[in-house]
Amino acid sequence: MICLTDKRTVDNKMVFDDFEQCVAYIKDKAFVNIYLAGAGQYGEIVHHILEKSDIDITGYIDKKKTGNLNNKKIYDYQSFDIHADCFILTSYIWREELRSQIVTSGVDTEKIISFSNQDIFYKEIGKEFDYKSYTDRNKKFKDLYQGKRCFVIGNGPSLTVEDLDKIKGEFSIACNSIINIYKMTKWRPAFYFCWDNDYCKFIMKKREDMKYLCDNCENLFTSLGSEAIKYRDDKEFDRLHYVKAMHKYEAGEQGLPLFSADCSDAVYGAGVSAYPMIQLAAYTGVSEIYLLGMDNVYSNTLRNQKRVTHDVRNYNEIIEKADEAYFEYLGEKPQFYIDEDLVEKGYLAVEKYCRANHIRIYNATRGGALEIFPRVDLDKLI
Repeated sequence: MICLTDKRTVDNKMVFDDFEQCVAYIKDKAFVNIYLAGAGQYGEIVHHILEKSDIDITGYIDKKKTGNLNNKKIYDYQSFDIHADCFILTSYIWREELRSQIVTSGVDTEKIISFSNQDIFYKEIGKEFDYKSYTDRNKKFKDLYQGKRCFVIGNGPSLTVEDLDKIKGEFSIACNSIINIYKMTKWRPAFYFCWDNDYCKFIMKKREDMKYLCDNCENLFTSLGSEAIKYRDDKEFDRLHYVKAMHKYEAGEQGLPLFSADCSDAVYGAGVSAYPMIQLAAYTGVSEIYLLGMDNVYSNTLRNQKRVTHDVRNYNEIIEKADEAYFEYLGEKPQFYIDEDLVEKGYLAVEKYCRANHIRIYNATRGGALEIFPRVDLDKLI
């Protein structure tokens, strides 16, 4: 039996140590008008937990996305009902930012619910299956490419078919929309990483699409919370691997994202898919990493105290020179923004880790705005 007194108030904030406490509290109060703050992967996990407990939500609140998620509307911070019964913060890392945004909109603090740590979310996943038994399989990649070099491929507009043809046969890691260019080159990545939650939803939904992804790489990686988790015991997808996606930061003023030294334990996020891909590259034991197609320029960004800016060059149209995409968005394409401050901290964390672990990392991108790493000429590498 859950004791409702198990909930804690910390600095006048309502904090729960697990979801059972939260569910019991909501049912005891008979709340019916409920919003989830954050329409990302963890927001979906919370929604799923509440649904299993016969608790319906009104919708999501998010400043990065619009449209609908799981048949519920995503509201911005100007349009949700500030008089709702309660607001659940679905992100542990961004909980104070979410709380501040909700309070600024006019919501009473006592209506806001948060959780005491991020692992609570994985505790719930663990109730459905032993996720550690799946992430432990990544141990076979430890030092697999010891002393070799790796090309980590971004989806920036500078990337060309000719560049990919040059690195055919090299150990490379790519992600997400790179599939759009497969029709134009015989190059394929050794590792394919699908990290973005929205992108996973539409390219992993159908079995035939999953087969296409697996057939065009040696190993496919995605997070435990992605659409692909439903294939975890499917023998046809033996190339499919899962990582525990986390967001944690170093203590101190700079607060750089953590960089995983063990991808069988966790892989950390920092705004873009390049960050987990580089962690995976380092885990395989490579001595050199070359970034290609990492333009580091985006169409919609959050920067300077989270103000949104728009770039008319529309760099989020991934690989514009590609033939028609193999996959297309189903229904409304979600709108999202890149947090450039977080991305920059992620690249600083990469530089720090690589320097400490004697991994040489270079930027072989043609142009772009990523200047944290020394630049090299791709044509002179091959």
